[in-house]
Amino acid sequence: MSHSFGSNLINLFLINRGPFPSFLNYIGKYDSPNCICSGYGDALHYAWDCSVTKEYHFVKLSLNSENIWLSNLIKYTSNKTKICRLVKWLSDNESFLRPV
Repeated sequence: MSHSFGSNLINLFLINRGPFPSFLNYIGKYDSPNCICSGYGDALHYAWDCSVTKEYHFVKLSLNSENIWLSNLIKYTSNKTKICRLVKWLSDNESFLRPV
């Protein structure tokens, strides 16, 4: 994976744009912002809660520390790699994840 491609995937995650139902609903591509598991389909849902993306989960901290968690997230190469894999997987499986 090229550096610029990886950086783009990380940016999509951090700004909650890309293959997330919440964003796709916002731009009119989906009728619902929810995930197929009924949770709100934003980037953090897939990184913390969604049963479909369990292998990509990070440790969930308290909601009060969400901004700290996000800023610390990109300090480590292993986290950046995991984010890239998650966003790429979501993109590749977008039709499967589309809410009904």
